[in-house]
Amino acid sequence: MRAVLMYCPHEFISDNKEIRSIYKSYCKTKIMVMQKLHMDIEGMHCGACATGIQMVTEGVDGVQKVFVSYDAKNGDWEYDDEKTTKEAIVKEIEGLGYKAH
Repeated sequence: MRAVLMYCPHEFISDNKEIRSIYKSYCKTKIMVMQKLHMDIEGMHCGACATGIQMVTEGVDGVQKVFVSYDAKNGDWEYDDEKTTKEAIVKEIEGLGYKAH
């Protein structure tokens, strides 16, 4: 049997259907695609506001990275869209009394 294989921890490619099937049945690695989100935030009055938003949204399941800037009045998030949504992140921010869009 001849097969062409290329492998890295995040990708497996073969021109042989049988080998692809075997690989899929044994591979336990989940490929996670992170979504990026940038939003403006209204209502922050100081650096502690930005810190509070950052701390609360870091606690959302699936959120991997957060940076909130009081000076720029915005924030950036990276999240796993299989675990959370933009709407869930906005809900947490708005629950603190700020407006995110």
